[in-house]
Amino acid sequence: MRLHKSFVEREFDNDRHNISGLKPKPTFTPSLAQVGKEVELFESLVEIDIQKILKDPPQLNHNLKIDQRKALEFLKNDPEIIIKPADKGGGIVILNTLDYEKRVEALLSVKEHYQKVPIRRMDTLKREGGLTIDEGITAGRICEEEGRFLKNDNPITPAFYGLPKIHKNVMDPPLRPIVSIVSCIGSVLEPLSKYVELK
Repeated sequence: MRLHKSFVEREFDNDRHNISGLKPKPTFTPSLAQVGKEVELFESLVEIDIQKILKDPPQLNHNLKIDQRKALEFLKNDPEIIIKPADKGGGIVILNTLDYEKRVEALLSVKEHYQKVPIRRMDTLKREGGLTIDEGITAGRICEEEGRFLKNDNPITPAFYGLPKIHKNVMDPPLRPIVSIVSCIGSVLEPLSKYVELK
């Protein structure tokens, strides 16, 4: 809100070289003095509302009975089982953890699809990617703002898991391999994939 108020009346001199429109997230937050009393008043009112909610939290209406909630909590915390959604049909599947892990390892051991890489590979990718981005800036293929966007200083490794295909076999379901889209946000190549998608 402060950013919007601070910049709403300014005219932007867009970077003429930033064709993609991609840029790093801003880290600047204007002070209250820069944005005026109305934002300060709004923030105060929101803080008061938050304090009221924390003091007297609203009652939750559960759709499960107490014994059902306890059973669900027990199942969630049982290390010997894993609960996953079914690949199709919207069902819930409870699997033995050891069996599930063996099946995931079997998926990952298929050399045509997956390759084991050293943990330091992320650092190598980050360094090599940074050098390539710097070369692109120097050559004028991308602007500095796009270069800052493309460099991911703190990348994460996406999560891999399997969804049981109970429509194929109820008692011994194979797994559909999934690389989580949600966990790809922040991966070393995520900014580059956004850039390529726009080109």
